[in-house]
Amino acid sequence: MIDSGCSTGHRQFQLSKKRFGAAAAAFLCALSLSACATGPRGDPPPDPTLAPDPFEPFNRAMLSVNTGIEKVIARPIDTVYRGVTPKPARKGIANAVDNLSSPVTFLNDLLQGRPGRAGKTLVRFIVNSVIGIAGFFDVAKSDGLPPHYEDFGQTLAVWGVKNGPYLVLPLIGPTTVRDGIGYGIDTVSDPLYWVLNNSTATYAIAGTETLIQYDNYREDLENLRKSSIDYYSAMRSAYLQRRQSDIYNGDLPRGDTMPDILDSLPEDEQPPAK
Repeated sequence: MIDSGCSTGHRQFQLSKKRFGAAAAAFLCALSLSACATGPRGDPPPDPTLAPDPFEPFNRAMLSVNTGIEKVIARPIDTVYRGVTPKPARKGIANAVDNLSSPVTFLNDLLQGRPGRAGKTLVRFIVNSVIGIAGFFDVAKSDGLPPHYEDFGQTLAVWGVKNGPYLVLPLIGPTTVRDGIGYGIDTVSDPLYWVLNNSTATYAIAGTETLIQYDNYREDLENLRKSSIDYYSAMRSAYLQRRQSDIYNGDLPRGDTMPDILDSLPEDEQPPAK
């Protein structure tokens, strides 16, 4: 099984009318989901851990497929990668890959009405890209600007859009209808998607991102598989809980009520008053 953050082919489309059409369709679909949703400062968002599973037979089959791909392809490649790449170098490569996600995080910070966080994301990206040598060194973190990550699935959740059914997709892994749509929006809103234009660098970056994502979660996946009676159920629960933590930026709600996500943000990261 390859983690949901993996994006093996997420920049492998050509600039064409079909691609523009797909981007437009994904955006319209997202709009239709959020048509009845509240704005970022509206009612509390739905519980991110609630997701129906009407496609369980299909999902279980896809989990088996992904697990097979992991054992046959991902794990051997990662084992070689770990063997030939020193740990400090692996950390630097992971930093550089994280830095590439900054434009998407910046856009979603803005869409969630969080100008303070957007500003920090922009500063991190500039500092790490220039001083940190394309992000290989996380200089900004040392200067008091730790990383954070936002995607359009999180943005939809802040807007009040529910998860929708739980899904397990080939190669991509666990997701939900909402997060799957968010994944598509993030793909076509990433500047690299357009700049690289299906070049060799596109495949190199996509492959590196996939490898780094798997390398980051390899032990977690193996431990989950060993410790769970039903790996599928454990994976579904782990994914939905992780997404809950992502959406609430690690500050999980307590009790029976679901507070506004933005209430937990520092004052300088709050959206402007209406």
